[in-house]
Amino acid sequence: IDPGEQCDFNNLGGETCITQGFPGGGTLACDQNCGFDTSMCVDVSNPLTVCVNPNLQITGNGPGMQNPSTITIADAGTVTDVDVSIDCLHTWPGDLLFRVEHGGNSSQIIDQPGVPMSLFGCSTDNIDATIDDEGLQTAEDTCNLLPPGLGSPPNLTPLNPLTIFDGGSMTGDWDLIIDDAYPQGDDGTLLQWCVTITWQ
Repeated sequence: IDPGEQCDFNNLGGETCITQGFPGGGTLACDQNCGFDTSMCVDVSNPLTVCVNPNLQITGNGPGMQNPSTITIADAGTVTDVDVSIDCLHTWPGDLLFRVEHGGNSSQIIDQPGVPMSLFGCSTDNIDATIDDEGLQTAEDTCNLLPPGLGSPPNLTPLNPLTIFDGGSMTGDWDLIIDDAYPQGDDGTLLQWCVTITWQ
């Protein structure tokens, strides 16, 4: 590479799309003026993680279908894997049901963990866990002795697989719908949730 040149034909001087500031990678090339051609680089991380911090109250009156927490993704790509992270305060996680909806598909990922193995489900406070089809133990059968009742690591497998979203577009709204089966004694708060999408 001569002085004043970024590259020379196939010699990129060890540079890549990532070193040029494109987190999604891609193919870096050299143009006819011996400068970098970044037109095939991707400016979106892969996997892409997007989080919201709604501080949404979990009560018998909601959030439910009428009041989901929504993550909106503007970037385009085809989903190959989805993980969901949930951080919520609740004194009885065994009361809670979580469902993810996107693009006309729906997956019930948690449904009163600990039921029916115990009558009332997991009673150890709070959830701070990543739900992952490749997780090492099931969310439904997890109840730690100390908070959080459902916690990661390790990642926990969902009740119904998140693979239902594979092959679809990642663009648009991702909704987390929470129901509290027994709100009489305790409410809670959804502090944060995230969706992590591997895409192509």
